[in-house]
Amino acid sequence: MRKLALLLLVLLTACSSQETTAVETPSPTTTATIEYELADMSEYGVDNSDGTYYYLSLTDLYQFIDNDQTGIVLLTMTGCEHCKRMIPYLTYVAREEGVKIYYVNILAEENNFRSDDELLRKAAYQECFTRLDPILETASDGEKTIYTPQVFQVNKGEFGSYNIGGIADFDYSDPESVDELLETYRELIKGY
Repeated sequence: MRKLALLLLVLLTACSSQETTAVETPSPTTTATIEYELADMSEYGVDNSDGTYYYLSLTDLYQFIDNDQTGIVLLTMTGCEHCKRMIPYLTYVAREEGVKIYYVNILAEENNFRSDDELLRKAAYQECFTRLDPILETASDGEKTIYTPQVFQVNKGEFGSYNIGGIADFDYSDPESVDELLETYRELIKGY
């Protein structure tokens, strides 16, 4: 109990020092205003001073879905090298289209995927895999898994189109491959 109170105090202190911005979440029929922190995208070589990315914890994402919100979500994890290569292209398209992206780092501390408490860690995994099941892929062992980067649409709380990892056999040095990736992201973003 004492650890929980201390953890809450630390989290509240950390959250209170973060800048939050009201973001209008576009939807075909409604617009809701919600407040989220600007995401730190420096790990991916992206300057987010223009507010392209807003951070969501997994709990925030579940609430976003439960409240029938609409938006584009990027699911990633700390240290993902593939994410570091793909996110700048997604950023280019998002800025080109004037779209905000909700960024979820599943390995962020508050998501409990790295918790020392085994029960808390298992509960976090179980809820994540249950809630995101419609957009998860099945691995060769037959189990659902999370591959990153994953970009997906949420439209009025429902999952829409999604993309995992950009495109197959992506070659950064091939202009046609880059064009194909950019077009893949454009279609996904325009489609919501």
